[in-house]
Amino acid sequence: MDPFAISPRTIVASMAGAARRRLRGTDTIDIGDHHLRFVTDDIQTAFVVSFVFEEERPIYNDLVGRLDDETVFYDVGANFGLYTVLAARITDQTHAVEPDQAVLPTLRRNLDLNDVTAHIHECGLGREKRQVALEKGINPGAASIGDTGGDVILQTFDTLLEDNPAPDIVKIDVEGHGPAVLEGMTETVETEPMIYIETHKNKDAITEILEEYDYDVDVLHERSDAIFYRAEAR
Repeated sequence: MDPFAISPRTIVASMAGAARRRLRGTDTIDIGDHHLRFVTDDIQTAFVVSFVFEEERPIYNDLVGRLDDETVFYDVGANFGLYTVLAARITDQTHAVEPDQAVLPTLRRNLDLNDVTAHIHECGLGREKRQVALEKGINPGAASIGDTGGDVILQTFDTLLEDNPAPDIVKIDVEGHGPAVLEGMTETVETEPMIYIETHKNKDAITEILEEYDYDVDVLHERSDAIFYRAEAR
């Protein structure tokens, strides 16, 4: 997601909160009965933590009610672990998929801070196996898959599952790369996982792929720059 594609008023309020949190070095967020702590030792990270939880709270509230201690959960585009930490509080079968080496240390620090663990896969997902460049965004949550020929490993969800358990729930937030991730799930969807996915200008492509997979698609949350879908097998 790109937190900077939001109204100026939201940005100003969140930046003010981020400045205060930076002084503390960590921030605590409550989702249901779960009290989660995150590293916020720079302004950008503090802003993203503050903004994402408030803007995406409907998704977190929905997700937390569907997780249990036997759920296999995959966080595709984990970034520094906002969804990963929440899921890991509930299930030890939490998998974080994140190719950006710049945010992985913070992901691990957040897991340690909450005394939880997750299986971390240092790769990206797409429609085929290849190596690509990672294009950095203007904030820690906006890196995206770029041209072929870089040093980031890209594989399909199907190949990732050759050595890992099939998912019960998948969350996908990959900065416009969602259709490619879904196209690499032709075998994965045979086990009918629930899919949460953020869309941008590619919402029609994502809806079409999910319908081809025989999934029902519901709008779970909507804001000016994106729509978050929850998709379930029919």
